[in-house]
Amino acid sequence: MSENENRTFICIQCPVGCTVLVERAGDAVRLSGNQCKRGEEYVMQELANPTRVLTTTIWIRHGTHPLLPVRSREEIRKELMKACVRELSRVHVEAPVKCGEVVHKNVGGTGIDVVATRSIERRNHEKIHPGD
Repeated sequence: MSENENRTFICIQCPVGCTVLVERAGDAVRLSGNQCKRGEEYVMQELANPTRVLTTTIWIRHGTHPLLPVRSREEIRKELMKACVRELSRVHVEAPVKCGEVVHKNVGGTGIDVVATRSIERRNHEKIHPGD
């Protein structure tokens, strides 16, 4: 955000979804529109260092489903998300996989592991899925 810029955020910290206006003049930052302290903290975090939990899918071989839903154990810097997703697009795991199991370590060199968000059993038939 530049020295003299106004920007609007929608707070995602609670169901209210306040629209928070950020007005910056030099070093001074003024927030308005948030209905609680959490909105202020959220917007300040977004301005300083935006992070997100990465959620996506990866290929699973010999599973009852062709894709395994996964997420990062911790939030990742927003600017690194595309590289992390690109890396995970090349990852294949072998069934069975249990929910919570680490399926990829240190995604994008962040030091953060990626875990399965559901269990997928090994399939007992020979139907072929993409990624096998």
